[in-house]
Amino acid sequence: MLVHGKGKARGNVASTTSHEQCNMLETNIVSGLASMQIVVVKLSEIRKEVQCPICLGIIRKTRTVMECLHRFCRECIDKSMRLGNNECPACRTHCASRRSLRDDPNYDALIAALYPDIDKYEEEELAFHEEEKARNKQIQASIAQTFRRQAEALGRKRTTSKATIAAFSRRTPGRHRDAHKREEKLSNS
Repeated sequence: MLVHGKGKARGNVASTTSHEQCNMLETNIVSGLASMQIVVVKLSEIRKEVQCPICLGIIRKTRTVMECLHRFCRECIDKSMRLGNNECPACRTHCASRRSLRDDPNYDALIAALYPDIDKYEEEELAFHEEEKARNKQIQASIAQTFRRQAEALGRKRTTSKATIAAFSRRTPGRHRDAHKREEKLSNS
């Protein structure tokens, strides 16, 4: 942008040009803001995009593999490369050396904006998963108990049915064979 008031004759021309540029810039900004839309996204939906494929935590000190552009925590990918894995852990693309890795401060800034306190977020996430795991165990125990009760009820019903058939067959000797067949069918099922 040009500076106002520099030189006598040129100052007026510069001021006019600068003033017109400011108006145009202001118009562009206002029209840009008017067309801007706000999109609300849950952090849980973004979580998988900022997750390190090695440690499964939120990426810290981002390193990008230049051959495939996958991102990892600096410690994770450096350790992987030190152990002799000369390939991207996400897609197995060959990486010649650690020289093919680049720090990504822009991605770090994005993560910092999304998760100002990564440690606190990960602690809350871990606590939530532990609570969820405990709830799942309770549900599984409840289901198992329901199955046991159903099996016991079916066992009592079969025992009662067999006793009824036996009593009925004693009263009606002519139909003993039919009752005996029914009893066998019940015991087989």
